[in-house]
Amino acid sequence: MARQVELSHVGQTVEYVPRGGGVQRMVVKSLEKGQGRLSVHIVGSFERASQGYMDQQQEVALFEYALAPGGLNMRVTTRSTAHVGDKDMIVGGDPNSVVAEGLLQKLR
Repeated sequence: MARQVELSHVGQTVEYVPRGGGVQRMVVKSLEKGQGRLSVHIVGSFERASQGYMDQQQEVALFEYALAPGGLNMRVTTRSTAHVGDKDMIVGGDPNSVVAEGLLQKLR
């Protein structure tokens, strides 16, 4: 099931229970606007208890947009971590991994 919610101001939190249980939470940490630029920092987390274990996942995403000749430059940077059980087992991601970067152009 897809979920679409507008995250539009700092501190805004959206929580819901996805299919299969647990708690999904999205929080807007920062929003910066400048001349032809927009930057949005969002933190998402998911927690679920199952058979005596606690699964926790967190993803931090930074969306950066800038007006450019011929379109809109976009850059999305993410970092994710996961904790399983008693948090002694940790799987982490590269804190500077670029997921997408490029020029968005208007479709004709």
